[in-house]
Amino acid sequence: MPGDALYGMKRSTERAQLALASSDISRGQLFLDFARTRLGEAAALRGDRIGFSDVLDDMDSDTRQGVRLLTTTAVQRSDPAGLDAVNSFLSGQRRAVTGLLNGATHAEQDRTHRSLALLEAVHKRSDGLRATIACDLPAPIGSDALGPAPATCPGAR
Repeated sequence: MPGDALYGMKRSTERAQLALASSDISRGQLFLDFARTRLGEAAALRGDRIGFSDVLDDMDSDTRQGVRLLTTTAVQRSDPAGLDAVNSFLSGQRRAVTGLLNGATHAEQDRTHRSLALLEAVHKRSDGLRATIACDLPAPIGSDALGPAPATCPGAR
C-alpha cells in the first residue's frame, strides 16, 4: 500500500513489467491492470484525503495510458480487439469506482466523480472508434490523451 516500506519496490516491479511487455496491446492491458490495482489501494485509503486523491490520480493516469495504447492499436490494425479489452475493463472498473461513493466524504465523492467522468469519456471514445472501424474509414489523424479521435462515418447523423 502507499506509504508502506515496500510500495516503491512494487511500483518498480510494475515499471519492469511494462518494459518487458512484447507489444502495445500487452502494455495497454498492463496499464489497465495497474489501474485496477490502484482502485483497490484507493478503497483502502478512504479517510486519508490526500492519499486517496493521489492514488486515484495514479489510477486515472494508468487508465489513460492503457486506453491510449489499446485504442491506437485497434485503429491502426482496424481490429476492435483492443476496444474489447477496454470495454471489459470499463464494466468492472465503473462498478468498483462507483462503490467508492458509498460512505465517502464530500471531498472523496468529488474526486471519485472525476474518475467516473474519465471512465465515461473512455466509454464514448471506445464506442466512437468501434463505429469508425466498422465503417472502414482510414485511421483518424487527431488524437488526445485517450488516443485517436473517432471519425464520423459518411451518412451518419
